[in-house]
Amino acid sequence: MNLAKLNSFLHFGIFTDFSDSHFFMDYNKVKKENYDSYDDSEIIDIFWKIFNNFVEQELSSSRDILVPLSGGFDSRFIVGSLLNFVNANEINTYTVGIPGTLDYEIGNKI
Repeated sequence: MNLAKLNSFLHFGIFTDFSDSHFFMDYNKVKKENYDSYDDSEIIDIFWKIFNNFVEQELSSSRDILVPLSGGFDSRFIVGSLLNFVNANEINTYTVGIPGTLDYEIGNKI
């Protein structure tokens, strides 16, 4: 196994290959020292600008939206963020998990 695939697995928990993707970001190349002087609110503002820019770019190329919902914070965050750009009826969701578990039931209600 090559080192890039191993690092991908360790970083994301799954094997990924985003090398041809326009939204790939190598987190190891981010110069964190450039942000040492920023306070928390400035870092959050930078995140929101980057995130919203990404969502707008993705939505401009496709309006087919499918979000797998587990009931966890990440999937709920994505749905909530998408609602800033599209109507709820434009978002397709698919609940994943084991029926009867809290994560599944929360995702199913959303």
